[in-house]
Amino acid sequence: MARCRLYRTWLGGRFSEGARRLWLIIQEKGWSQAHIMRLVDAADGVVGRWLYGGRCPSPIYAKPLEERLGICRDWWLTPPVEPFVVTAELHTAIFNRMGAVVP
Repeated sequence: MARCRLYRTWLGGRFSEGARRLWLIIQEKGWSQAHIMRLVDAADGVVGRWLYGGRCPSPIYAKPLEERLGICRDWWLTPPVEPFVVTAELHTAIFNRMGAVVP
């Protein structure tokens, strides 16, 4: 039986300009969610919630995200200025960088 891999392509209600810019930084630099997690000393899984708009970073994380990545704190509370679509290819690329096996 063939395995079917499901990809999250929808964005949550808190998807913001900050989340959109985080996606762009990850794409541009070729980083993984784990790299961002280590960069700001965040708990496992939190970066994914920020990326997909499940939640926005607390002030504890917003400050290092601003200082280290240039993502203004206010952008996490601002709607995205441009449309953004998470494709299966983009999702797969991010997870492959994490060392996860994506069939």
